[in-house]
Amino acid sequence: MHLRLAHALACLGERAEAAAEYRAALALEHRVPADVRDEARAGHAALTAGRPAPLIRFAQ
Repeated sequence: MHLRLAHALACLGERAEAAAEYRAALALEHRVPADVRDEARAGHAALTAGRPAPLIRFAQ
């Protein structure tokens, strides 16, 4: 849920809120699959570096 919300917020330009949601997804550590953590790390890193968030995949 946090990851999807982070992606949506990033797409809307709500960078601070998106970063907070990426951090919330990362805080779940081993309770979420590795690919979700990787996607959250990539999104957060992009926002931190001032780049657009990576392309997302909503369908799984």
